[in-house]
Amino acid sequence: MAQYNPSVMMPEVHWAVAAIDPAERQSALSLSEQACAAGPPARIISGAENQRLAETAGAYDLAARERLDAAGGLQPHELSDSLRQEIEAITSRAFVLQLALPIPADADAEALNALHLAALAEVANRRGDWYRWEEWACGAPLLLDDSEREIPWDRQLLLHASELWRVLLRDPIAGQERAMEIVARIRERRADREAALFAPLDARHTARAKFALFAWYHVFDAATELLLYLRHGQPRNIYQSLALHLSLARSATSGDYELEGLLTWLFAASTRVARPSVAQLELPGVGS
Repeated sequence: MAQYNPSVMMPEVHWAVAAIDPAERQSALSLSEQACAAGPPARIISGAENQRLAETAGAYDLAARERLDAAGGLQPHELSDSLRQEIEAITSRAFVLQLALPIPADADAEALNALHLAALAEVANRRGDWYRWEEWACGAPLLLDDSEREIPWDRQLLLHASELWRVLLRDPIAGQERAMEIVARIRERRADREAALFAPLDARHTARAKFALFAWYHVFDAATELLLYLRHGQPRNIYQSLALHLSLARSATSGDYELEGLLTWLFAASTRVARPSVAQLELPGVGS
């Protein structure tokens, strides 16, 4: 079993966190906790404060991910109580700072932000704060009908991937029905919608689009493996399956720092959700 390295520094002396003035850092943390406690409709924060929150959120997010790396690949049940509490505490800071930031205006960025928050909340054990924010901030589910044809396939895949993961992280039991609808729809439409996406593109842009789709299909397959495990208790090597799909997705996003970080959080969150369940339906992965 991999060993935890106790020499890793606490977040306040992590280089990214330490680079922020202590008074500004504490101010950002206090402001974000107040905004979280006040509830979504009351979150009106100035532009200058948003900048400070964003910088501090990024610093704690990095510190938390490096603390996860320091666990050396330990699975959730293998963590000591003290290490689990450390990870939760650092991630909680990253979560509440991110939660207090404005919702992105761009629909794709909003979907990625919501997914980031869902994963942080699971690892930080702050699901209640996340549920309240999601009920206020997230729009209606993407319709699974012909109106989707107005949305390009690559964007549709991103939006559905965000919802698929969020419903499983929010309620691993109640979310299964909606998750199965999403996966089935993506499988049904994949061939036709891919062809429509590639049709107007030249060879160079087609290759670039295929690379992006490769990443999102593996994000989908990781969620599908998690769904199967929740229903069937299969595959038994769920941690390895999740790691494989998300690592392949990461390999196609090299250089996209934000997306690489999100994939790290998805793995950390999904390994905490995974647990045996009674099976009733066999559902293959998107990429199979």
